[in-house]
Amino acid sequence: MVLGTPDLYAAWLLPPILSIFRRAFPRIQVELRCVLSTPLVGLVKRGEVDIALVTGMNNFTGGMVVYQEPLVWITAPDSDAHVETPVPLAVLPPGNIYRDHAIAGLERAGCPWRIACVSENVGGLQAAVFAGMAVTVLCRSALVAGLRELEPQGNFPPLANVEILLYKSSVTRSRAATALHDYLDHYLRLRVMPDVAGPLDSVAAAE
Repeated sequence: MVLGTPDLYAAWLLPPILSIFRRAFPRIQVELRCVLSTPLVGLVKRGEVDIALVTGMNNFTGGMVVYQEPLVWITAPDSDAHVETPVPLAVLPPGNIYRDHAIAGLERAGCPWRIACVSENVGGLQAAVFAGMAVTVLCRSALVAGLRELEPQGNFPPLANVEILLYKSSVTRSRAATALHDYLDHYLRLRVMPDVAGPLDSVAAAE
């Protein structure tokens, strides 16, 4: 069974849930595949990925909203990148909603900007920000130690929430995939990561 998600969610959202799932169903093998959201939706619709947890994009159809996360402006504590003109940005590739919100926010504020870093993974964006090369826009959960959130003001307006969507391939008939889908849906909607799995009758027969 293949579970696909961008690297940010693999690092932040999934570990507690996958740990719970493995304890409940130790014989089910999960392959975790880290891919950007747009190609992942195509993979899950073609049946190459069984379950996908992705960032909701404007052109996506289907999928269930299971979580919402605020977007924030992020810089390094001692960086002056946010006062440079034009503002240097670290962004994901074109077509990603984080990138779109960053550029749209600066343009609404009338603030000149330039692309300083393009990365397909969040680690690359964080590295550019750590180095003082750029400002980025990510969900607040990507605000790791050594980075700081820029308060919305002036050139950096408030940003929207992003929706995190859960997809299950219509091609798969795997009970294991259904079990994992139900676990992700259940625990993400709770907005908490409990230490032990609660009762989920719909997945009890997955093994």
